Amino acid sequence: MTLTREQLLARYPNASESFLRANAGANTTVFPAPLRVMPSHGIGSTDHQPNARETRKDGAPRIRQRQSPFGSKLEAAFFEYLGAAWPGELILPQWPKLPLANGSTFTPDFCRVVVGADNWVGLHAYEVKGARAWDGALDKLKFAAARFPWIRFSLVTRSTRTGPWNFQPVKP
Repeated sequence: MTLTREQLLARYPNASESFLRANAGANTTVFPAPLRVMPSHGIGSTDHQPNARETRKDGAPRIRQRQSPFGSKLEAAFFEYLGAAWPGELILPQWPKLPLANGSTFTPDFCRVVVGADNWVGLHAYEVKGARAWDGALDKLKFAAARFPWIRFSLVTRSTRTGPWNFQPVKP
């Protein structure tokens, strides 16, 4: 099956004119549906509909500085590592939002849903920090680990861009 200009525009709404001219009549196996990783939908949401924050009052799309749902390149690299280390497991970026004291909240960078042999379900939350993590940034992580002992919390650091990932369990 080949893609028409209208099908290309439906699949790639921000495509340039040169892209449309070059790829009209292309095979569908060459152009799969784009994969969008959205924090609210989990991994692989292809049916994303823009919400009110993504469109202006006149209906035009907002121009965003950064399209990635991750806070940094380090988080994006760790997300790729998690996907390769535990293929097939559900990994949710920026979820869940955990209430702490006095209206403050903590949201781990990633949460992995772990299913045991007897259908036991557990959560493993990861917080990714650079080589120089400030003490104030770690206080909420320690408090969340104490408040939610049924969730395993890990602090993940990396000393260099290509170095190994260092996992430090956070005790409740």
